[in-house]
Amino acid sequence: MKFLRKFSLIHWLLIATFFKEIVFSLTTPLWHGPDEQAHFAQVQYYAEYKRQFPNDAALNTTSQEVLLTERLLGTERDDFGKNLFTHNPAFRLEYTDTTAGKYEQIIESLPQASRTTLVKKEATVYPPLFYILSAFFYFLVYPLSLIDRVFMTRLASIGMGVATIWLTYKIARLVFPKRELFAVTAATLVSFQPMFSFLTASVNSDNGMNLLFTWFLYLAVKTINERKLSLKSMISFIIVYVAGFLTKPHFVIA
Repeated sequence: MKFLRKFSLIHWLLIATFFKEIVFSLTTPLWHGPDEQAHFAQVQYYAEYKRQFPNDAALNTTSQEVLLTERLLGTERDDFGKNLFTHNPAFRLEYTDTTAGKYEQIIESLPQASRTTLVKKEATVYPPLFYILSAFFYFLVYPLSLIDRVFMTRLASIGMGVATIWLTYKIARLVFPKRELFAVTAATLVSFQPMFSFLTASVNSDNGMNLLFTWFLYLAVKTINERKLSLKSMISFIIVYVAGFLTKPHFVIA
């Protein structure tokens, strides 16, 4: 147990963040994360179509597998962007007396061909970096059901969330160099912010954007503190800029 004594508060916070996000991921139903079906559809398109990406001109970008599960679970959107849950807090899917959901067996039995049968245009068509990284986890359980692939793909976002907390701590250490507890507190406030926990537990490229923009802020604060732009920092800025533009066009704000 000697190695445990070497763990500082920030190490314990990162471990707590990871397991907290695992719990959030396991308790957040399929397609209940923000725009999760659209982001997952992009991951699936890349994974199933020989590492290609759809463009705005594509007729359909979302698989029959995703659409069928959206309909079963009440999350399919109409022309106004609403589903069965929108403006209807009383709506609930029917509960069962077992650990399996009502439609779980149907979802698990969907044929593999439904992954590549495109029936709807809903994938995000954002830049590729987040989806390439997420597809790695998709491939880890490729032969398994959609439920397994979605929950495994969420691990990519969880990893990005943990890294974001680490960078938050690093920023706070620069701002409060003599106040370790202040830095850990700042990182804790971000980690347990409800929307951050919810978003990080789902497949969403905003997790990549949050990580990279936090990295950008860290570099900016570090440069201000040092009052110079070193070659190492300049290279880091270039890397984060390129990665940011390969994640979301919104990174232009940096």
